[in-house]
Formats: sequence, C-alpha cells, structure tokens
Amino acid sequence: LYIKKNWPWVKSIFVVTSGQVPEGLEKMKKLNAYPTQLYISFTGPNPELYKKISVPLYKDYWDKFIQSLEIASKMRTRRVARITLIKGYNDDERYLDDWVELIRIYKPHFIEIKAFMLLGYSRFKLRSENMPSHEYVLEFAKKLEKKLDNFKYMDEDADSRVVVLKNIS
Repeated sequence: LYIKKNWPWVKSIFVVTSGQVPEGLEKMKKLNAYPTQLYISFTGPNPELYKKISVPLYKDYWDKFIQSLEIASKMRTRRVARITLIKGYNDDERYLDDWVELIRIYKPHFIEIKAFMLLGYSRFKLRSENMPSHEYVLEFAKKLEKKLDNFKYMDEDADSRVVVLKNIS
C-alpha cells in the first residue's frame, strides 16, 4: 500500500463518505491506497428520502451514490454501511427492501445502524422526537436482519444507540 510505504507511522485510516464523490473512491483504487475501514453513510433508502434528508449538492446525487456503492464494493478494504435511523423519516418498514437493495450493491462487511442525534444544523430541521431510542434502533436492526440472509447480529451499545450486524458470508 502507498500509505504503508510512505507513512510507516500510520496504523489505521478510516474514511467516512456520503458517497457523493465516486471519483475519490476511484482514485483510491487506482493508487492502491485503501483505508483500513470505509464507511458509506446511508441516510435515505431511495432517491426521494436521500434528497430530503441529505440535501445533496449535485443534481445526479443518486447516480453518484449508487456509483460509489458499486466502486466501493470492489475495494480491498473493510466496508461498513452506516445507516442513520431518523424516526418518522427513513424508519418505515416499507423501506426495508430498499435498504436491502443498497446493501446488496455495496456488499459491506458490517452494517452499523445508529440513532439520529439532534446536533448541529439538524436542530433547525428536526426535533427530539426524531431521535430513536436504543430499543427502537435494535428493533429496526432485527427487522433488517430478517430480510438479509448473510447478516447476523454482532454487537450493540445502548449508550451510543448503535447496533452492528456482521456479514457472515
């Protein structure tokens, strides 16, 4: 790896992306400069909700997101799908199949389902009622797990309101 040769003191690098710059992922592949772990944020399970929640800058935001999932699925690094669950927005059971389709494209090693927290700019758009409890996140994770043949419950942290599913295939 480029990083190990030129920066020997670096032990791990985590990259978190919204998936709006697939060219950056392509460049990592080209340079063979992979992070230790790659997180792609899954905010909306479909174009309409993604636009409403993420307010993307690009008109072709959904194409860029899907392209990023496809590129990343072939990267030689640990991949994590980070679903930020927003109560009353992207948590409806009718969206489970949409989440499953995105996960199928990305082929992550882990799915991290975390509760939305009312911080920063989101305080102007959402309310405290949109913050799911840990129990709510866990229930959503169980429903998602039932739809996924190759993922099983791995761990959770109640204080952080996070549940992790692990790819077992």
